[in-house]
Amino acid sequence: MQRAFALDPDGNSYRGIRQAALCDPLYSNNVANFSWHGPDYAQEIYTNSYFKQNNFIQNDWSDLMDLISVLNTTNGYFASNYVADVQRRLNVEEWMKHFAINALLDNDETALDNGIGDDYALYRGAIDTRFLVVPYDLDTLMGDALTTVPPLHTIFRMTALAPMDKFMKTPEFAPLYFKWLKTFIDSTFTPAQMNPLLDQLLNTYLAQGTIDTMKAFNTAQVSNVLAQIPLTLTISNALTVTSGYPRTTTPTVALFGTASVIDTRSVVVAGVTSAWTGWQGRWTNNSVALFPGINRILVQALGTNGVEVARTNVDVWYDNSAVQTTGGTISNDTTWAAASGPYSIASNLTVASGVTLTIQPGTTVYLGSGVNFGVANGGRLLAEGTAAAPIRFHRYRPVRRPRGAI
Repeated sequence: MQRAFALDPDGNSYRGIRQAALCDPLYSNNVANFSWHGPDYAQEIYTNSYFKQNNFIQNDWSDLMDLISVLNTTNGYFASNYVADVQRRLNVEEWMKHFAINALLDNDETALDNGIGDDYALYRGAIDTRFLVVPYDLDTLMGDALTTVPPLHTIFRMTALAPMDKFMKTPEFAPLYFKWLKTFIDSTFTPAQMNPLLDQLLNTYLAQGTIDTMKAFNTAQVSNVLAQIPLTLTISNALTVTSGYPRTTTPTVALFGTASVIDTRSVVVAGVTSAWTGWQGRWTNNSVALFPGINRILVQALGTNGVEVARTNVDVWYDNSAVQTTGGTISNDTTWAAASGPYSIASNLTVASGVTLTIQPGTTVYLGSGVNFGVANGGRLLAEGTAAAPIRFHRYRPVRRPRGAI
């Protein structure tokens, strides 16, 4: 304790282990998996799974029991306070660093990182009373230096344990895990840093060929982990593309996609906050409202405090087989509304002097082949779209043929 935690050496240390390895085989199912078995610590299911490493005389297990009850939202703790309760009991940033490093090393030891309550340690200081998770038994790393090809494990193996599943998938915590994965991918685990480190540490113990195998494994494992980290805002749908546009004959469309798991806290689709699963970096909106015609749908990823961190858009054609046909001269003030469109200008159209044509945001206007649309001197055209609802001037019913002029 003095050496490892020199600034806070008087805390409690526990080792988590599968009971079968050390104790009475009658309790061979006992594992240090943070499961709650009631408030009495003096049960074999606790004492044969978590082993005190110091402060034996005091024999005070209250801090560990408190941690387990918080992770299970029981014994007086509630889901509504889960985030704050966890933040007070354990150092979330440090736990996420721990899991990130073990994922990148592809630690294949039976351990907390892999969803097994075995081979890890905990330390709770007397000054900083938040639990730290400490690695233990690091003898199965980087493919045991036997292969250059990683087994392509998921980066969420720890979620096999129910308390860790809740912890890792909590929206306030999951981005921290991805942040540390990406931070280490861009620093310690780059070939520029990892390769010299392996040479320095191991060149007097292992053959160069073995070290080179570990280097190649690291490069491949980093690629495997990086592929599991959504970093960009994307949009997808299940529509068939017609004349260059995803086309639907219904007034709503289901959209889905990804966003940065590090920066995103919510996703807004066409002005509506949509379902966001932070630990997967996926968003969905199964009922995006459409106006007849061509719809440009804006998707925004919002970060902390609702600040936009990314945006993109997709055009969707809602074809309801109905159009408002117009042409000639508009002699009275007129408004074209998106919900009443689309509007098809089938012959030359002029807005007369002293007359205003207002085209509302989101409206689609089709121009027939060779047809012109003009405003006479003294007339006025008000067409002010928005980023979320632009006004679209297009060929008639999106077909590839010449159109007139405005």
